[in-house]
Amino acid sequence: EYAYYANKINAGSSFLDATQLYVNPINCCVFTEETYNSKVEVVLDIPEKWSVATSMERTKLGFVAQNFDELMDSPFIASGVLQHEEFDVNNIKFHIWFNGEVKPDWDRLIKDFKAFTEAQINSFTEFPVEEYHFLFQIVPYKAYHGVEHQKSTVIYLGPSYDVFNENYKELLGVSSHELYHTWNVKAIRPVEMYPYDFTKENYSRLGYLCEGVTTYQGDLFLLKSGVFSEEQYFVEFNKQLQK
Repeated sequence: EYAYYANKINAGSSFLDATQLYVNPINCCVFTEETYNSKVEVVLDIPEKWSVATSMERTKLGFVAQNFDELMDSPFIASGVLQHEEFDVNNIKFHIWFNGEVKPDWDRLIKDFKAFTEAQINSFTEFPVEEYHFLFQIVPYKAYHGVEHQKSTVIYLGPSYDVFNENYKELLGVSSHELYHTWNVKAIRPVEMYPYDFTKENYSRLGYLCEGVTTYQGDLFLLKSGVFSEEQYFVEFNKQLQK
């Protein structure tokens, strides 16, 4: 039993207030060498009306991960205001979760997500996992951050009033980028990070391949799938070149 101070919200942190419990287990869950490969059960003490967004398998009491490696890679958001929709591509179920004050344009969103998801899967010919979750943390101030996981991603965006207006292209860009990570980084990994060792730093010189290629391909698949026009694509590509 231990206390953990969770006061910072972004795509990779853990956070708790009166409206939500948001946990990236890599930050605050501990393990021993003896228990690392054991099945882990997660039981949450949360209000009855709250729902939970996560890629973990659901049980009667809560959730289960096959080992600590899966748990560390399975963030979750428990909240009373979660909004959820799903779509299928190639018999794979994709979930979209929004937490925060936002009114998703579901028809537009699912049409665009389905297009770039289909294009990526067709390019690779298969998808590494059976189910995938997009977890969005929407905040009222300017924010842009995403973190990849094997079966999910957490995306932190704001300001909330602009997510489906001026910032919609950023939403699409980071979502396509994070989905591409399912192959590049999560399935195809630098040798220094496989298996990952949580007891020390894991250094790699392949950042240009892991992030650079993913950034390029994420936007390119928005063009290939027809989500971005050629004009929109080159605006985003020029931004990357300036960086």
